[in-house]
Amino acid sequence: MNFEQLVIRDAEGERRLTADALPIKIGTASDCTIRLPGPGGSPVILLDLLDGAPFVQPVGRDAAMTLNGDALVSSTRLKDDDLLEYFGSQIHVAAKDRLLFDVRLESSAYVTQAPDVPGEDDDEDDALIAPTAFKRADASVQAAAPQKNRPIAAMIGGGLLLLVAASFLLFTSKSIQFTIEPGPADEVAIEGAWFKLPLGDRVLMRQGTYTLRVEKDGYYDVRQSFTVGSEQSQSVAVELRPLPGQLIVNTNFTDGVTVTVNGSIVGPAPLGPVELQPGDHSVSVVGDRYLPFSDVVSIRGRGMNRVLNVELVPRWSDVSVRSEPSGASVYDGETLLGETPLTVELLEGTHQLSVIADGFRAWDGTVVAVPNVDQDLPLIQLQPADAKLLVKSIPRAANVTVNGRYRGQSPITLDLSPGVDYTIGLTKAGYGSASRQVRLNAAASDTITIDMTARTGSITVNVAPQDAEIIVDGRSRGRGNR
Repeated sequence: MNFEQLVIRDAEGERRLTADALPIKIGTASDCTIRLPGPGGSPVILLDLLDGAPFVQPVGRDAAMTLNGDALVSSTRLKDDDLLEYFGSQIHVAAKDRLLFDVRLESSAYVTQAPDVPGEDDDEDDALIAPTAFKRADASVQAAAPQKNRPIAAMIGGGLLLLVAASFLLFTSKSIQFTIEPGPADEVAIEGAWFKLPLGDRVLMRQGTYTLRVEKDGYYDVRQSFTVGSEQSQSVAVELRPLPGQLIVNTNFTDGVTVTVNGSIVGPAPLGPVELQPGDHSVSVVGDRYLPFSDVVSIRGRGMNRVLNVELVPRWSDVSVRSEPSGASVYDGETLLGETPLTVELLEGTHQLSVIADGFRAWDGTVVAVPNVDQDLPLIQLQPADAKLLVKSIPRAANVTVNGRYRGQSPITLDLSPGVDYTIGLTKAGYGSASRQVRLNAAASDTITIDMTARTGSITVNVAPQDAEIIVDGRSRGRGNR
């Protein structure tokens, strides 16, 4: 049963105390809550609650307080109808529906009584006490007797004092349970507590504010403040946070390869170690020449490494090109790849290849590159050309195409099949494009010169002062006020 109030009935009337007022002193001192007549001027016992039940604890070495007729020498729980007695003063305990202390002083030996007056019937012939001769005892014997007992008495007194202090600490301390997740911890320390007594999975502590320090390998150290209040049983929870983990990414190719974690580019491959918080993380490995890779990686944390080995798949195909005769130039669009025989890396997709050799008709073909699938094209038999066309342009170095296929830059001699209509196209940056239709007879030779038109524009020049002379490419173009 838990008691929220203590009711005291004594000569001062009826008083009510809450549980927060405990412990209280009972004795002969002026500051005692329940004051009893008797020798000295100090508390005799303390009254407090333990787990909601009342108990009393003796104070000092005075064993005059009795409980139900027996000397009270240690902390004892109180129950209903107990009787505390001190030199005749009685405290009746009622502990049923409430906690009641009924103090009665009628039988106290220290309450003033009427004096005894000698009557006429007193024997006048009472025997007189005859004095005897005084004899001084041996000084050494007198000194030895008290000195012999003094160390024992001091030891007993000190032991009782320690027992009382220990009992006071035990019965006024609070039971604290520390819950650490995940446990067990490598080290647990309570800072600022001069009294802490471990009892199983709990610790007895005094009221106050303290700091709990918890350390565990693989987790952040914790320094957590907590307060021990008036509750008899309390709990303190500690949640340990794991240290970050380390991610390492290895790849079989590193040229132009970057690693992305959770949507953010982290760096080139190989990568790491990179610090990541525990949990799942999306990892992508990309490169222009490789098929993209993505995965979800679980990081356990606690300082542990997670190694991810990525096998990138090439995005190109190794294509072998051979021609007869050899030494022909191979073009992918307008890009020169090399001369036959040639093995070239073509990125996935469709490529327009041309094989060109002087004195032979150009070969044009389409190649579809499949990632990581090598191809060996059949031998290309170049046919002799029957007609030649020299293409010139103004300005020089214009790009020349035949029926839309790139053949080189002007001036260039083209080998064309006779009796076939061709469209010769020319383009150059800064100039308009131009084209000509040609048809040659067998074994014919011809020359065409195409004057390309430059693309021009107008420029308005504002100058200050307005009469400043304007010069363009070394030639005067007038003044600003014109």
